[in-house]
Amino acid sequence: MESRIDIVSEILQNHNLILDKEPGILQKRRLLQAMMTKSHDEQETIWDELIRSCEVGHLRTALHLDYIFRTTGKSHIWNDRKIAVVAHINYTDLIPRYFSYIEKIPAYIDVYITTKGIKNIAIIQRKIEEIPRTNIRIVVPEDRGREISGLLVACKDILMKYEYLCFVHDKKSNKGEGYQTVGQSFCDILWENSLKNHIYIENVIKRFEDEPRLGLLAPPAPYISRLFMVGFSGWCNNFDKTVQLAERLKLNCRLDNSAPPFIFGSTFWCRTKALRPLFETGFTYEDFEPEPMPTDNTISHAIERILPYVAQSEGYYSGIMMTAEYAALYTCNYQYMLDTIVDKVIVNNATEKECMYYSELSGRKQRIKNFIKRFSEVFIYGAGTYGMQCLREIDEDDKEKVCGFVVSDGRKIDSEMGGIPVIELGQIYPKKDAGIIVALSYPNMLEVFPELGKRSFQNIERYL
Repeated sequence: MESRIDIVSEILQNHNLILDKEPGILQKRRLLQAMMTKSHDEQETIWDELIRSCEVGHLRTALHLDYIFRTTGKSHIWNDRKIAVVAHINYTDLIPRYFSYIEKIPAYIDVYITTKGIKNIAIIQRKIEEIPRTNIRIVVPEDRGREISGLLVACKDILMKYEYLCFVHDKKSNKGEGYQTVGQSFCDILWENSLKNHIYIENVIKRFEDEPRLGLLAPPAPYISRLFMVGFSGWCNNFDKTVQLAERLKLNCRLDNSAPPFIFGSTFWCRTKALRPLFETGFTYEDFEPEPMPTDNTISHAIERILPYVAQSEGYYSGIMMTAEYAALYTCNYQYMLDTIVDKVIVNNATEKECMYYSELSGRKQRIKNFIKRFSEVFIYGAGTYGMQCLREIDEDDKEKVCGFVVSDGRKIDSEMGGIPVIELGQIYPKKDAGIIVALSYPNMLEVFPELGKRSFQNIERYL
């Protein structure tokens, strides 16, 4: 029987194995199978250890915490649960569009719409009157803090009255352009993947019911246009501000500047207990910057990023939610991004006929650097593409040790390359304080290594 430490260690292992050995590490399946042999108390201990030990993004990857919810088929009714949706609508022209989502929310779920301005209030009131239900309420926040203050200040008295809560908001580009904008595309990602229709919503609630440690679900990151890099450098300039917020909320979580958050946009479904510290901390409008709000490094930006860490501190894990339509779209987009990265990074370092492991590529620079440090003289065997690549990747302070490009006897064409002489193998001899980096294709390496062995060369490192 696996011990608690064995199970936790397996989940914490490096996910790079998926790139080198297996089509997928089915860690979640193995975890759940192991859990079946444990008592309830042991299971709770394992979850506590996992959630406490893991960075939230690592746990999401290791346990495959991306959820695809159906939008058709059987419906699950949760009218015995207390559930609410808080929707922030700021842009007047978008009110009809987002009411098409609000109309699909199950009637037993309470709806709060935060907005401001006489015109917005009047239009929203008319739209509410068109819907045959009585549990939609307008909440008017002050003009400070935008959607975040609408949730955490204007609605603070009602949040913990519910078991489950959805928060969603509208968005445009900063210039407030029309529908065909990056901001609007981001907004569509948020609403489509949180309030698609009543079946989708009820399936989200079912997932929370089925997984007691699931605390937070959010739409995927917006890998689009000028927002593309947000998903890869998610902290932007907000790490220190988020740390300050974590201290204020007295969180017990793992914030890591090298591990960017994977949830953006402050739209989410949650188990309200998972975000209790955020909901009960007592924010006021004065906590938020006055308009015009800066585009980065504000408490609002910190709140966007801290959501899964609040859930972690409370003992819950977080994931991503998508419709099947968006999952198909993102799969195609991810493949396109991966193909582009491979073409720009990996194909430039290997011929099409040669396949290398990811770990070999990612660790090559450090491996070569460590090899060079051992010697006072270094030769690069190969004066072609790989030889020049190798030279470019060597740090400037190590290039002084490179004494020449080596080619097989009778193969010398140029006298120098990149300011470094080209010499034939017969012109050098083995030395204890000299090393050779073989920068050749794999077939050529198979020919060269035996020849170096015959000539008693021992200090050898491959480039590929």
